[in-house]
Amino acid sequence: MMETIGFLGCGNMGGAIARAVCKAADPKKVYLANRTTAKAQALAKELGCKVATNAEVAAECDLIFLAVKPQMMEALLAPLKFSLDERPGRFVLCSMAAGLSIARIQEMAGEDFPVIRIMPNTPASVGEGMIQYCSSNVTAEEEEAFRKIMAPAGRLDAVPENLIDAASCVSGCGPAWVYQFIEALADGGVACGLPRAKAQEYAAQMVLGSAKLVLESGQHPGALKDAVCSPGGSTIQGVRVLEEKGLRGAVIDAVLAAGVEEPAVVSQRAHALEDARANDAETFDNLATAYARANNLRKPELGEDVDDALLTEPERALAGAVATAEQAVASALASDDFAAALSQLAALRAPIDGFFADVMVMDEDAALRDNRLRLLNRFVAVFANVADFGKMAKSK
Repeated sequence: MMETIGFLGCGNMGGAIARAVCKAADPKKVYLANRTTAKAQALAKELGCKVATNAEVAAECDLIFLAVKPQMMEALLAPLKFSLDERPGRFVLCSMAAGLSIARIQEMAGEDFPVIRIMPNTPASVGEGMIQYCSSNVTAEEEEAFRKIMAPAGRLDAVPENLIDAASCVSGCGPAWVYQFIEALADGGVACGLPRAKAQEYAAQMVLGSAKLVLESGQHPGALKDAVCSPGGSTIQGVRVLEEKGLRGAVIDAVLAAGVEEPAVVSQRAHALEDARANDAETFDNLATAYARANNLRKPELGEDVDDALLTEPERALAGAVATAEQAVASALASDDFAAALSQLAALRAPIDGFFADVMVMDEDAALRDNRLRLLNRFVAVFANVADFGKMAKSK
């Protein structure tokens, strides 16, 4: 089962996965094909694999990685339909093409062949990848064999296909943004007097260690952040600056822009906010200020489950308004009606103003304090899919 493995495409991602696969499988049973033969030959020499043609991989390999760009997939599979259809035994196609569904891969291949769809990332080349996958017509034994073959690439996680594009926006695109962050940290270190090489090493190792702590401790990133921030210390001052500059909102927008939302939708969202603010600047400027205050107080690790029994009258008014807004905003966003969603948010102005006027959020009673923070978590969450109110608060 899956004794022979083939790669149709040996580019950056195909090469990264091939390097990982050859740590679990016999390289002599791994076949590499590429449009530019020299690239396959170079990788085969590095790994000890065999060079093959597309037709040979399609006819002989038990697991076939389709490692080409989405726009090239149909041209790749069209001439291979006969070879695949004539095969007497089982085989599995493994696609890593972003945006192409399993059904579409099967359509291009000509039959409902077993397909595994994966979303890898470049850290797979050093064994630290995050690879989501989903499958169709694949047996439990084949899935287990696939997981063993892919284990050297990093973490694998089975997800429903309707989530795989969103997952790709986080872990597939995320490395590029993390590299930007590491570069910016290193630039800051150089500005403070560090040599470039040391600043880059310190930044990269810090990110590596921080990520490992999140995964191994199981703690919420917010709690880990708080543990680093001493009262009146330098770290909390840096956190304040990052919040003022909109780091959180910028990262969320980057994920949305990467694929969950089309650029036209992002533009529609921004224009809707501009129009709403133009029509009622006072309401939306006040909301932006309240949002920024709530966002600074929020504790995501506490969740959003509010105990109604602990609510005072101003808190109860805000909780009711938030619950109404949650449903109305969700309904408006279902049809990309951002203007309607913003009008629902406008109704939160009076209750949030009343909340901050009459409620001492950081109460000495831990139960009351945490309940109020959970309510603020819910308040902030309502805004997340509608507009960047944090950015608006800073632009007033």
